[in-house]
Amino acid sequence: MYDAIMPVTHQHNNIAHVSIVSLMRNVAPRHIYVITQKDNFPFFERLQEIYPVVTVDENSVIPEINLPSIAKYIENAGQNRARAGWYFQQFLKMSACYLPNITDHYLIWDADTVMLKPIHFLSEKNQTLIKPSSEYHQPYFETYKKLLDKTRNVDFSFISEHFFIKSAYMKELIAAIEEHASSKRHWVWTIMNAVEPKLLSGAGFSEYETYGNFVNTVHPETFVLRPLKTIRYGARRFGPIPNRYDLYRLSLSHSYASFESWDTEGRPLKIWAEKLLSAFIYYANPRRYFGS
Repeated sequence: MYDAIMPVTHQHNNIAHVSIVSLMRNVAPRHIYVITQKDNFPFFERLQEIYPVVTVDENSVIPEINLPSIAKYIENAGQNRARAGWYFQQFLKMSACYLPNITDHYLIWDADTVMLKPIHFLSEKNQTLIKPSSEYHQPYFETYKKLLDKTRNVDFSFISEHFFIKSAYMKELIAAIEEHASSKRHWVWTIMNAVEPKLLSGAGFSEYETYGNFVNTVHPETFVLRPLKTIRYGARRFGPIPNRYDLYRLSLSHSYASFESWDTEGRPLKIWAEKLLSAFIYYANPRRYFGS
């Protein structure tokens, strides 16, 4: 049994609702920890009546570290604070290993990603199952080198819409970052300081690449690669909130789908046509099951 971790912003509430239901339908985590702003708690109250959803104040997860403090750090470096939330949610996912009573493993799951069928995350030999990707962003590994004096050691990317984390290994990574730092500053500020200043308003750190490469070095043969057919740009086809027909259609050939809210501009007619086709496929298939 394992817990799931899902940082959620207000703008992702509706798709997060769909995502939570999909997790419970397909893998039923022990708890789903929704890490969000405290004023966002009421949105999840109805879900808590049905599912083991636990709301966690994002400002309580990392002592003295919050979104405004990250934004201020970026501003003080002369960069655009707009990416503060992007960095903050990475640190929240890392710090989930310190949540009281967190399970030995926890599943990080993106709030805008919907699971379409059951997925296993551990092999029979207790190795983490990884969906590799082809993404490559050199600044991630420059930051990794500064943090731990280690280099990328695989020919694939660990970046995906989920990651199955071993709590003890994440604690080990954070401890290693602290130990390798030249000062006694908090590990969050150590990471931010390792990012090239001009990249603070872009993409200068990846928790997935850092954790994956670190664990693969310190605990070799921990991961096993496995293919999963997924779709990242679901929103451009079905809109930011898919309906039961869209999800059923996607489930016929995919394990999960992501619906990024920014990815719908200028596509209303195409989205309408896709949804119409989804409904047709749903009712034309007598063996339908998703959303029934």
